Amino acid sequence: MTIDQPHDGQPLAATVAAADAGTPPAGTAAPPDTGAGQVAAVVWYHRLSAHVSWRRTLAATIVIFTVWIGLRAVLEFAAAQLPGGQLPVLGPASGFAARLFGVAVCTPLVLAAAWGIERRPAGTVSSIAGRLRWSRLGWWLLVATGFQFLFVGVVVCTLLVYGLVVPSAVPTSPSGAAPQTFGGEPGRDVLIGGLIIVALLAAQTIAEEYQRGWLLQAVRVTRSPWQAIFAQVAVWALLHADYSVHGAVALVLVGVMLGWVTVHSGGLEAAIAWHLVTNISGGVLWLLHSGLAAFGPDIGVADVDSWLWLPAMLVTVVGYAATVARKTARDTTTPGPAAPG
Repeated sequence: MTIDQPHDGQPLAATVAAADAGTPPAGTAAPPDTGAGQVAAVVWYHRLSAHVSWRRTLAATIVIFTVWIGLRAVLEFAAAQLPGGQLPVLGPASGFAARLFGVAVCTPLVLAAAWGIERRPAGTVSSIAGRLRWSRLGWWLLVATGFQFLFVGVVVCTLLVYGLVVPSAVPTSPSGAAPQTFGGEPGRDVLIGGLIIVALLAAQTIAEEYQRGWLLQAVRVTRSPWQAIFAQVAVWALLHADYSVHGAVALVLVGVMLGWVTVHSGGLEAAIAWHLVTNISGGVLWLLHSGLAAFGPDIGVADVDSWLWLPAMLVTVVGYAATVARKTARDTTTPGPAAPG
């Protein structure tokens, strides 16, 4: 038996359809007719663990977050004990790197909990196909990149409208003086350390989406996905509690969008793509502007926080969600046993 096989040996569609009775959530399209007088069972992403006992899901959730928080605390403590609090390659970004790695470990924790505790295919956390759909991830990475360019364009236009120049939107160094390119650090150090930071940032971003996917499937109050979407937004907001009011508004907006596109597209690919492109592009820009010091204890990505970013965020979030809705209109269904009645 492999990690992607159900423990009971039954096909995934049959297992979930039996739990859900093949009925889509309220307000959604009816299941398609198979042409043989039968209706294909609907498998919704947020209902993929509906057949699992809530006790198992609760136990798995407690294990995931307990182990994750414990590992993250140990890593951050270990980073603080380093000579000068820094690693030779990462310098002032050492603590930030430890925090990223502390989040990244959540991906294997989620997959292991799904398979070992909930006793379902680990791949069902990724999508309704029981695996991460790589071709779709590649497509959504291209789409998300286009929307990132749109985001930058709207930000620049917004700043110009208010009589500001682009450099003034970027925080200065703690001393108040505008930092030099790379923050005055040697280019080689920024290159090597920057590659490590970008890799960890990608791993951390993917882990956050697997956290989101787990929460979407763990909250099973009704068949409607909205309770689960708002629940994962609440948890995500608590994990980013250091944001200001403007940052919190953007966070909620993005959280709702990422939760919705995950449910609508039937998997994590669209959400991972948007989150990856946004985080990595932002991280690279910070590296080019301020070097590794951008991720030091006194200044970070979360400091770029102004209501002037909200129009661009609104445009890109709505546009991306609309694109996902148009492109993946049928990704929430998969062939299965006929619905009863």
